[in-house]
Amino acid sequence: MTTRRSLRSAPADLPAPRIDAENEPAQPVGKQTLATKQKLGKPRAALIDLSNAIEKGKKNITKLGVRKGRVHRVAGQQQQQSGDSTQQAPRATDAQPRGALKPRAGVKRSAAGAAADGAVKKARKLRSIPTLPDLRVSVSVTRLAEGSSSTSQVSTASSSLASITSEETTGFETPPEGNSPESERAADLVSRLNAENERRTSALPEGVIDFDSEAAGDIFAVPEYVNDLFRHYKEREAMCQVGPYLGTVQTDLTEMMRSILVDWMVEVQESFELNHETLYLAVRLVDLYLAQVEVSRETLQLVGATAIFIACKFDERLPPPLDDFLYICEDAYARREIIATEMKILRTVNFDVGLPVSYRFLRRYARCCKLPVEVLTLARYVLELSLMEYQFVSVAGSRLAAAALALAVHMRMPGHFEQIKATVEYFSGYSVSEFQDLTEKLHNMLGREPNPHLKTIRAKYSHQVFHKVACIPLLRQAPAL
Repeated sequence: MTTRRSLRSAPADLPAPRIDAENEPAQPVGKQTLATKQKLGKPRAALIDLSNAIEKGKKNITKLGVRKGRVHRVAGQQQQQSGDSTQQAPRATDAQPRGALKPRAGVKRSAAGAAADGAVKKARKLRSIPTLPDLRVSVSVTRLAEGSSSTSQVSTASSSLASITSEETTGFETPPEGNSPESERAADLVSRLNAENERRTSALPEGVIDFDSEAAGDIFAVPEYVNDLFRHYKEREAMCQVGPYLGTVQTDLTEMMRSILVDWMVEVQESFELNHETLYLAVRLVDLYLAQVEVSRETLQLVGATAIFIACKFDERLPPPLDDFLYICEDAYARREIIATEMKILRTVNFDVGLPVSYRFLRRYARCCKLPVEVLTLARYVLELSLMEYQFVSVAGSRLAAAALALAVHMRMPGHFEQIKATVEYFSGYSVSEFQDLTEKLHNMLGREPNPHLKTIRAKYSHQVFHKVACIPLLRQAPAL
């Protein structure tokens, strides 16, 4: 299969996504043998049908196993376990002696027994970690939002026990005076947090939901500097802006080719169960590269696969190995070609991979407006469809995210946008008049007849996992914000 034929063919339907409670790591990947390819059958001719590999791979998992959408090879045949050669190890508990986990002589340990031994060893290491009896910190974190009267106070005593109390207060509690370094650091932290909260609350316009003050007790929300983070993202958008490149830099590519490539990248993201941030970053890397380097249609899929490979290294906890990307491209490219393309893309973007993407802005706006997950999922569907649209390449992600959120609120919660209008304007930095035109373009995009070659995103969001937001009736006309 060549990339030229792939870009002219129609991608297959995306299989229904699965809900997995665990994120199982990938097994070591080996060289794919000819026998493995014959057992799996030939994938589809349009940018590789990963669902074909998944369905056929289930029939013979000894050579090619597919677990949670991750394609990995298992060298050799699967060992046969029987009652004569394998004995189940007893469950490891704290009450059992250490000798209970040791197998009898001549008995082969099973995988469950080995896992039990590993769990016990980890538990022993954790129990051997010394405590910090001299650490005494008591800091109260106040929710400064109007109407809130609870404060989460976390205090760590010498016995390393934590207690959470609630009390009414109006600011961060000043720790007891003392000359110890811990008291000085705690006093400095309290003063800085109070100053930041006072500055933030005094600057809020009327009608804005003070989400950051209400989330002051959440260490993962980082309300102390979350506004600075997204202010930095918006400043970076101007530095990473992409201009029109089809017809100028790219003379061999068309809008349809780019749309099919993005559709295939979404299919890869679903099959490998990657984060959505990884998908948006990969598409952004493709646009930045195509805006500066001329690419032929034969190597367009190579650029897309390599962009996902780079984005996985940046955003994923456990990125897929390189052999997985060779497989999804049906071995159309060699290993050295992906590595060489990776070096070209990184040099083109000057190794600046921490790019602002619209998906991060969308999640921030939805959290600040306290919208339900159904509305957020619909906004994600609209925003993900916009990835295939070349007309939105030059639009700032922060503005596009605000328009997608406004359209989703009008579709799922009619009349509710007026209540959050001030909040959206404050946290996005745009007035509704600045993204009214984008809302109309997104509405027209949803109203167009679906392209038979671009089915992945609509099939993905038609599943119950995503609340079937792709099946929601459209508005008769674009909402007037």
